[in-house]
Amino acid sequence: MNTDAHAVLNLALLGRGFDRRQTAAVLLGSVLPDLQIAGFYVLEKLAGTSESDIWNTRYFEVHHHFDWLNSIPLAAAALLLARWRRWPVAQALFAGLLLHCCLDLPFHNVDAHRHFLPLTSWRFISPISY
Repeated sequence: MNTDAHAVLNLALLGRGFDRRQTAAVLLGSVLPDLQIAGFYVLEKLAGTSESDIWNTRYFEVHHHFDWLNSIPLAAAALLLARWRRWPVAQALFAGLLLHCCLDLPFHNVDAHRHFLPLTSWRFISPISY
């Protein structure tokens, strides 16, 4: 999914009844995994890497680093911890992150993440790609 679609869907599904801080946390959680990739892109461009090399070579050389923020078990564990500790802003953040991961799972093909780290390195290679 595209970053803006994550933001819109997460806010529509999770953003009701929250105060401003919680709404901002949902929004941050919904885009956090993609912000990491955007940061990678900016650094590569600043280093002079061509578009082709960024997305056809470099992205796949470091792709595994992006998987940790796309981990469903880690996001779920963090959400449960925040709920147990009664941290509403953290709950909103990790709910947004978890929903991002769940929405990405069926839409990544060649760039599929390892959504179940650290339990397994298996990737769901979707027949559908965003």
